[in-house]
Amino acid sequence: MNLKPIRPVIDYALNDYTIDKEEFINNLFSFLSLNKLLSYKQIVIGVSGGPDSMLLSYLLKEFSVKYDFKFHAVIVDHQFRNFSFKEASLTQKRLKMNKISSEIVKLEKCYKKNGLQEWAHFKRLEILSSIATSKNSILFLGHHLNDQVETVFMRMAKGSGFWGASGIKFFNYWFNTPVIRPLFQYTKKSILKTCKKYLIEFENDNSNFEIKFDRVKARNTLDQLNERKLILKNIYLASNFIGKITFAIDNKINELCLKSFPVYDLGFCVIDVPSLLKLNKAISLRILLIRIKTIGGGKYFVKNKNADLLLNHLEKYKNNLSRMPGRTLGGCKIAYRYKKVFILRWSQFDVGKRKMPKLGNMVFDNRWQIFSKGNIRFEYLQNADLSFLQGQIFKKVKIPIETWRYLPVSLKIFNFKNLTFYLDEIASDNHINLCKNFLLFINKEYNINIKFIKPIIT
Repeated sequence: MNLKPIRPVIDYALNDYTIDKEEFINNLFSFLSLNKLLSYKQIVIGVSGGPDSMLLSYLLKEFSVKYDFKFHAVIVDHQFRNFSFKEASLTQKRLKMNKISSEIVKLEKCYKKNGLQEWAHFKRLEILSSIATSKNSILFLGHHLNDQVETVFMRMAKGSGFWGASGIKFFNYWFNTPVIRPLFQYTKKSILKTCKKYLIEFENDNSNFEIKFDRVKARNTLDQLNERKLILKNIYLASNFIGKITFAIDNKINELCLKSFPVYDLGFCVIDVPSLLKLNKAISLRILLIRIKTIGGGKYFVKNKNADLLLNHLEKYKNNLSRMPGRTLGGCKIAYRYKKVFILRWSQFDVGKRKMPKLGNMVFDNRWQIFSKGNIRFEYLQNADLSFLQGQIFKKVKIPIETWRYLPVSLKIFNFKNLTFYLDEIASDNHINLCKNFLLFINKEYNINIKFIKPIIT
């Protein structure tokens, strides 16, 4: 889904036009209207201080004034450098001069040597989506055409396949928060020209020039190629075309998933193996990839070859599933229980504890959206003694014990003995009602809303 500028995107890629402010504002309003997003009436933008996000802040400010949207900027201080907070403060000062409300959120220090940029990327998105969710807002990010081309180039180099070639989505959801990247059709040069036109000040991030990062390597490789503009255009158009195809396919797959491979509110999935194996193999693999990523809380899909091995495993035991050995993949356990094949959260590592931030909402383990006004630390029950729960409350409930191990609650906080009365009201083998009743119990007794994050395909 792309905005359609007056000039074709090819022209922007080849000629690096400056961005017309009125054209941008009108196109954005049309897009929000077409996709039924105008009801949000609030905008949150992630601002790094660079030319992309500063220009987008300027344009969205103009948009918000014209169409009466509330507008808030969030500056995430990654603390990679000693003077990062000074840069964040300067960015905040520049936003204030443009009458844009903003806040600075410090990222916790990370001591990882490898994958630092990736870690920071996901932590930043987690913070931004939490703030956007708390304000019931649309989240805007400043990615542009060059970013898309670099991403596709990197993914293809790593062998990510057809879906990876579709690149970053212009519009998608991050933990059910709508995310829009309205600068997608414009080149970096177009953005810099437009910043100069409107006298927009910005900071240059020196990490964009450090060769140790994969993205910088990809950028330098593309810069060295002959006919660079033409290559930029062709990669962009190809990824855009593939994106439309994968969008249509994933929508059909989503319909199949809802019907035959449902995800329940307590964070597990039931696989209809005969239905799965009747499908085209490519579709079956995609379903497994989607469901394992959802249940396992992974940031990325597992490798196709590993999903293929799992599919072969299911095929081998399709006529005798009760004898099928369990398998682990992507933070999940795939096992036969209660005459069904379940995909369950499973990890050999302690996921750890998370303290509820001041916002009153957070994402836990990439699987749970939690809302609470209390100063509570959430953790999984995986390391606790579940004998009481299993023996006194859940012994007749046909849900695997792993499900209860991976609920973001605490035995120290919740009085599970009170839950008995809620379970007595329903049929013990009705796990759909049980899921709803358990979550209602947490909400009613402790005013905590725990919601499993089910993917929204866009």
